[in-house]
Amino acid sequence: MKPANFFRIFFFIAACFIYSNASAQTNVLGGWYIATLNYNINQKFALYSEAQVHSQRITNDFDDRELKIGASYYLPDKNSFFVGFGNYKTYSFPGNFKKPVAVNENRIWEQFLFAENSPLGILHCNKQEQFFRCLVYAK
Repeated sequence: MKPANFFRIFFFIAACFIYSNASAQTNVLGGWYIATLNYNINQKFALYSEAQVHSQRITNDFDDRELKIGASYYLPDKNSFFVGFGNYKTYSFPGNFKKPVAVNENRIWEQFLFAENSPLGILHCNKQEQFFRCLVYAK
């Protein structure tokens, strides 16, 4: 048997095994709700803000909340630099933003986007992120 065929068969069997034993989700629909605001100050600077909430059910059991802000500086040739800050909270489940907060996390990230001069219009993103987490478990 050729090595390429062996690996295909191996990964197919492994995928079937993992799929048959996985049970991480329930049959209940949940959702992510996102609102984003971008504001261009001028040709060089822009502001960004975003709010997200996650629910375990479509309109109930909200347990995650994210608030983010940031600023972009546009460089020549479709390149840009972005710096942002975010606050992420995970609440106790079940319930709508039920306290105590299980995880309170702050993140700072820097991001550099640069475009390739090619007919495909490829855009590269280099992102560096630091996070500061406070775990608070229910007693």
